[in-house]
Amino acid sequence: MIYLISAKAHNFKGVENICLSKIKLNKIKVNLKDFDTLITSSKNALKSLLKSECELNLKMQILTLSKESAQDFKKLAFKNVKTPKKAYMKDLLNEFQNELKDKKILYLRAKKVSFDLAKKAKNLNIKEIIAYENVYKKHRIKNLVRPCIFIFTSFDLADTFLKYYEIKDDDKIVAIGSSTALRLKEFKNIFISKKANIKECVKLARKLEKINS
Repeated sequence: MIYLISAKAHNFKGVENICLSKIKLNKIKVNLKDFDTLITSSKNALKSLLKSECELNLKMQILTLSKESAQDFKKLAFKNVKTPKKAYMKDLLNEFQNELKDKKILYLRAKKVSFDLAKKAKNLNIKEIIAYENVYKKHRIKNLVRPCIFIFTSFDLADTFLKYYEIKDDDKIVAIGSSTALRLKEFKNIFISKKANIKECVKLARKLEKINS
């Protein structure tokens, strides 16, 4: 059995959802014309921006982790949209650090992050705003079918999951990225998706399931 641990339910055949949180979008008050570059880590930052009805500055540079988010910005008519080769904030900083010198940067982030961009990039002019957060829900424990494959979509959901459940030696773990895998390093049978998105995680989990069968 494959279990997907995420903030919302997804419709994948043969995959059961365990939703431990929901995304809360915060209202943002900011003038985008005051900045040269906008950095975001997920679609939720853009959703928060649009919900807050901020006037868009289509001339600003957009740096975002995922290609899906990049496409969303392009649909809004942003022209200068880039993604790093690897979908991690650490890699984004390393790849674009020289390009960001002397730029006024707005970073729309989650409340809880695995990589603190503002602290790591002290030489850059960054203003950060918490655009969204995971709000944890009361959870009803399910009877899990073992052995199973768990897909973890964020490092903080991994922490929350372990408050309710245990991972056994014959279970397998699919992590969406290295920071999520690091949270689960005490367990064996950890596999990291080549691409940091849920569809790729599910593909990997299905391959592992076939090997088990």
